[in-house]
Amino acid sequence: MPLTKFGRKPKLRAEITRLWQEAHWQGRVQAVAVRASDFYGPDVPTSVLSAYGVKNLLAGKAAIAPYPVVFPHEVTYVADFARALVTLLDAPAEDYGQAWHVPNAPTQTYRSLIEKAAALIGVEPTMRVIPQILLELAGLFNRQTYELIEMRFQADRPYIVNAQKFAKRFWSDATSFEDGLRATIASYPRKA
Repeated sequence: MPLTKFGRKPKLRAEITRLWQEAHWQGRVQAVAVRASDFYGPDVPTSVLSAYGVKNLLAGKAAIAPYPVVFPHEVTYVADFARALVTLLDAPAEDYGQAWHVPNAPTQTYRSLIEKAAALIGVEPTMRVIPQILLELAGLFNRQTYELIEMRFQADRPYIVNAQKFAKRFWSDATSFEDGLRATIASYPRKA
């Protein structure tokens, strides 16, 4: 998609992209962008799937969703992102000066990912979706919640990342959700 000026965070990302691309094409730096969707996995404290989904299920609580759970939404396993970074660090110069999207496991809805996680944990897949109005009120007092509201356009419709360019050039075998969720589950203490 084209760069946008919608919202503080997308506007900042667009400006940073223009700056590094200009610096790259002027020969001042050798730059590349590695882009990913929402992260999940071990040690991702702000991940909706990890921290508000898996961690809550392990604690005997309902998974929390700050947006609709019915739309397909890409998520990137952190180890796949790290692998993509290393891949591009070792890439030849002609692969620089552009953005690369990290491959993900086949797209799922948040609901289906919570159901998979619950099955692996051995609990019921209970879930609570936070109403938009409550998010907006909380966003007045909490910066992280405000950013969820600002970026909601990525969650209130299907959100699909096209990583075909990366897959054709490098690799496409992203970690399966079963393996990624198992590692995420193992990273949290179980409720006694």
